[in-house]
Amino acid sequence: MKKSVGVFYALVFAAIVFVSHAESTSLYNLNPVISDSGDPSNYSLSVKFSPLASDVGQMVNVYMFVNFKGRIYLEDQNGFWPEYVPGQTLPVYRTVLAEKQIDLEIIRSVNVPDIGGTIFYIGYGRNEADFLSGKYAMIHVARSGGGAGCSSPALKMSPVKTE
Repeated sequence: MKKSVGVFYALVFAAIVFVSHAESTSLYNLNPVISDSGDPSNYSLSVKFSPLASDVGQMVNVYMFVNFKGRIYLEDQNGFWPEYVPGQTLPVYRTVLAEKQIDLEIIRSVNVPDIGGTIFYIGYGRNEADFLSGKYAMIHVARSGGGAGCSSPALKMSPVKTE
């Protein structure tokens, strides 16, 4: 039974990421607000989002993930982006006390290669299943060229860092 639940969550996660990159497929409105600055050689990106009122005051896991050239990478607590492997536990980006607004720095002063088309997502939950219930949102699509207003992430994909 436990293995079939893991496979189910792997399929749900894969569906979340591949369903749409034009708009968020989230079941909840996290109201993400993006701030970025700099140019491709010194780029920074942060996000603020609002958890559900019922989650405020609870410890939650935050998940940061990207679709880069059709492959899914999730940022871990060490700033690395391992590729998603179905059936494996999703790496947690941060564990935080949920307040009315969660503010996260995604990258700071990164030399950004041209990885236009990379799609960024943020999500949270008390656990993986809670996150996969729909507590996520697409927050950013990198455009070619980088720089403030058009973002291009630098990913440490098992080793490259993202915005």
